[in-house]
Amino acid sequence: SGIYSTISSHSIMVPIGISYYTFQALGYLIRIDRGNEKAEHNFFNFATFLLFFPKFFSGPVERSNHFLPQLNKFEKFDKHNIESALRLFLWGLFKKIVIADSLYFAVLIVYGDVDHFTGVPLLIILIVQTVYIYADFSGYTDMALGLAKIFGINLVENFNRPFLARNISEFWRRWHISLSSWCNDFIYNPFIIKFRRWGNNAVIIGIFLTFFIVGIWHGANLTFVILGLLQGIAIVYEFYTKQYRLKYASRLSKYIANTLSRIIVFLFMAFSMIFFFANSVSDALYFITHLFSNIHFNRSEIDFIKNKPEFLMALFCFVILFMFEIFNEKGKNLLSIYLKQPVWIRGLGYLVCLVLSWLFYSGIHSFYYMRF
Repeated sequence: SGIYSTISSHSIMVPIGISYYTFQALGYLIRIDRGNEKAEHNFFNFATFLLFFPKFFSGPVERSNHFLPQLNKFEKFDKHNIESALRLFLWGLFKKIVIADSLYFAVLIVYGDVDHFTGVPLLIILIVQTVYIYADFSGYTDMALGLAKIFGINLVENFNRPFLARNISEFWRRWHISLSSWCNDFIYNPFIIKFRRWGNNAVIIGIFLTFFIVGIWHGANLTFVILGLLQGIAIVYEFYTKQYRLKYASRLSKYIANTLSRIIVFLFMAFSMIFFFANSVSDALYFITHLFSNIHFNRSEIDFIKNKPEFLMALFCFVILFMFEIFNEKGKNLLSIYLKQPVWIRGLGYLVCLVLSWLFYSGIHSFYYMRF
């Protein structure tokens, strides 16, 4: 046409949030087709369901039968609801800015030029990258849930203390819950029901099919396919070895068995995340093969961390966050205890979160999962 453009003809322009509202729209159509739900006749309600701004960029993957009925309910103004929403938003903001953003630069530097690193830097990033993506993504989710709650909308929970999972199957029931439950309801379960005559083979194929789609959902890159296949292999392994693992675990104390299981799950997910962050399979393989190369325990090994005070503070805050999650896992709700404290103590807690978020603000304006 004679119009000059700087956009490469080899690139595909993908609409923002496409993976989220596509899955939500598919789930809506499938439920109507099954007769589980009636079609929404109000176009504005349907548009709000698909495009509701807090969840638009990075989820959660909302269910129509959970979201749409809330639009037809009239809720009176409740200041306690607003307080709860703002508190949740502040907690997400704290996780995003103080923990995730402070760890991001080290992850970015290593994966941006992975061939220049070996040994200790790669081992540090192996552990830190999983903490980073958890703080970044769960921080977004908390902020999205908080914003939605201000408008009287309760979105589905997306995280439930995933680092306390004792196996990979449980991890995926705690991590990105809205995505994994969607795949379970609309891919895995229909597949094994349709091919139940295949017995265990249907279960195995269903697992790999589900996680292949989870991988592709993240992006049309071979690294994401491998990421999905690794999860499938782990869950199939757990499926076939459950009896033996329980037998050996019974020889240990419950505390030691649970702790070892959680460490193994974390290390496996940390290994898997190499394929999540790597720009290519060759970068991922370089990362893996050079993890234990040229290890020298000296200060020069951490020179790649340009923001060391913020980096260490982020790790310290994550340890505090993890301790909170351990207490909550044991049924000790620290939030309810905190809310019973005098107003000045509660105010001081909010002030600390705000001040740290202001002090550690790094200028990062996006969330990692916005690219999916």
